[in-house]
Order: sequence, then structure tokens, then C-alpha cells
Amino acid sequence: MPSKIKQYATSVNVLLGLYLLAAIIASAHLIFLGNKPFNGLNIYKHYNNFIIFRQAFFHLIHSQDLYIIYPSEQYDLFKYSPTFALAMAPFALLPDWLSLIVWNCFSSILLFYALKKFKFVTEKVMVFALWFVLQENLTAIQSAQTNSIIAALMLLTFSAFENQKNHLAALFIVISAFIKIFGVVAFTLFFLYPGKLKFIRWSIIWSVILLLAPLVVIPPQQLIFLYKSWWHMLQNDHSISYGLSVMGWLKSWFGIDPPKLFIVISGAAFLMLPLIKKNQYGSIIFRKAMLASIMIWVIIFNHKAESSTFIIAVAGAAVWLFGIKPSKMLLAFVVLLFILTCLSPTDLFPRVIRKEWVEPYVLKAVPCIVLWVVILAQMMGNKLAERTD
Repeated sequence: MPSKIKQYATSVNVLLGLYLLAAIIASAHLIFLGNKPFNGLNIYKHYNNFIIFRQAFFHLIHSQDLYIIYPSEQYDLFKYSPTFALAMAPFALLPDWLSLIVWNCFSSILLFYALKKFKFVTEKVMVFALWFVLQENLTAIQSAQTNSIIAALMLLTFSAFENQKNHLAALFIVISAFIKIFGVVAFTLFFLYPGKLKFIRWSIIWSVILLLAPLVVIPPQQLIFLYKSWWHMLQNDHSISYGLSVMGWLKSWFGIDPPKLFIVISGAAFLMLPLIKKNQYGSIIFRKAMLASIMIWVIIFNHKAESSTFIIAVAGAAVWLFGIKPSKMLLAFVVLLFILTCLSPTDLFPRVIRKEWVEPYVLKAVPCIVLWVVILAQMMGNKLAERTD
């Protein structure tokens, strides 16, 4: 019996089934929860985020402003590009409950594929990584957002670079940026690889194509209007919250409240610092560490980071945790990050602990913050050693 269990636990096909099952269960749960009131004024579905995505397509084709509130349809603003609204066409044409299931399955399959294709040293290590990320992916798809897709695109960008397919690396980065602006941070990876001019050319080509893609359904003047409206919305989309971020950690633990821009700029400087180690660019473990650093950075320095966004950081952490030589410190990080980052928002933690400790002290973010500092220190100290088994 134990050998049978091991066989199933290490089967890639079984894991794919679990990723799909989790997506279907999470979607069904959101559907059967029905509607919920907001401030006693309007009634919205529990998968309001996905409704925002779907409705953006209809607003686009009807030449409406994408970046204003439509309280009769949804709560909150659409904050993505007009191109993303166009990309929602296949999902908008299905009934919303069915398209929700398809959307979450698509997100899960893409992340699964990206992890499966990633350059882990062995298939066994890849299986460990898939298991490790599974729970956090479930948390992400319960909000029906785009975070699992962004995580997958960043992993696929790295794989494309490693396979000398700069045109695909450029495409994946540009797509991620057209979904969420912070996707542009992945451009940092191009410093590590040859063929920089080719990459830049492809980045420009893909950017122009995606920038103009909505012209298939709207006239040029409307597209110009939408980009202006999007920019205006982003400029005014400030929040007094600190999120599950470095800013939230400094505020809740130490009462420090420095300007957010100062923290982000300082963090960006440290993120870029390892690029001075040009003699390390030829080391794959150095390149993996840089990817992990980027994927964690875009979350812990995001003042709007929430639980569902941490799939990006956790997938990045998996790159490092299952990429370097095993040690006691590594095992401690695996356990700490899985418990505090992956499990703390779940019902395995009593509600009173979540409300009194986990949320006020941003404990979900703390292991990722510490891990990012450790990765940075190892990159700067030439102390990275790739695992061999």
C-alpha cells in the first residue's frame, strides 16, 4: 500500500488532476455561495472579480469607458489594459458560471505547465515544487483573479530565455505587463542573457501588437480615450492601506511609516544590485535566484498585496527552495513559508488567531520578506549552490 501511495503522490498526471479538481471545487464553491450584499446597498456575486473581467469585454465592444464604476453590474474598478478586456472574449461568450470554471481551470493548467517545464534538476524535485505550490494556487483561484497566470508567465519567461527563445520571452513579459503593470519587472531578466538587441526588438513588436489589438473591435479615437482613462485611473488609484507587504510589516511591527515611494525605490535598488555580479551570469542557479528574487519582490513591495497575490511569491520561492543544495536552513524555510504563507489564511488556523495575529502582523508576508533578503545575500556573497538530486 505505501508503494501505491508513493506512486500516486509522485505521478505528474495525478498532480494535474489535483490542480484541475482544486479549480473546479473552488469555482463551484463561489457559485453556490450565491450573492452577497455590500454596504447594504447592492448585491454582488462572490466571484465579483471575474464579473469585472467579463463585463470589461462588453464595455469595450460597446465603446464605453472601462475605467469607471458600474455599480449595477459589479463592485470596484476594472484596472487592467484594454487588451486584457479584449482577451476576455472567449469567457464573456459563455454563461458566467461556466466561464468561471473554465477561467480557473485555465489559470491552474497554465501554472502547472509552467512549473512542469521549468528547469528543476530532476522530475522528483519538480513534483515536490508542484505539491508545494498547490495550496497557494487554491488560495489564488478562490478569488478568480489573474495572479496564477502572472506567476506562470514569469516562469515561462525564464524557460524561454534558457532555451534561447528571446521572442517568446519578450511575448510572455509583455503579456504579463498588459495584465498587471508590475509584470514589467520581469524585464530585469534580460540582462542575464545574450541577444539583448533581438529581445528588445521583439519586445517593441509585441508591445505594439498588443497595444493596438483592441482596434479589431473599437475605432482608434476610442482606443486613445481608453488609454488616457486607464492612465488617469492608475494615477488616482492610491490606497491608504499597506497590504501584505514590506510597508505593512514595517508599520505593524515597528510603527515605522516611511513614504511608500521611498520603500519601493530602495527595494528596486536592492533588487538590481546582484546585476553587478556579471561573472555569475553563466551560473544557472544565479539566474534562478534572480527569477525567485523578482517574483517575490513584485509582491512584498506592492502596497496592495493581498492573500491571493502570493501565488507569485510562493512560485518564486519554490524556484529557490527546490533549486539550491538542501540544508537545515532550507528545510526551516520550506516549513515556515508553507505554514505562515500558504496555510495561515485557511481554516486550519483558528479564526481568532487569524484575526488577532496573522492579519494584523502581516504574518503571511514575513517568511517571503526574510527569504528575499536571504536570496539577495546569497547572490551577493556567491554562496549559491545548486542541488544535484
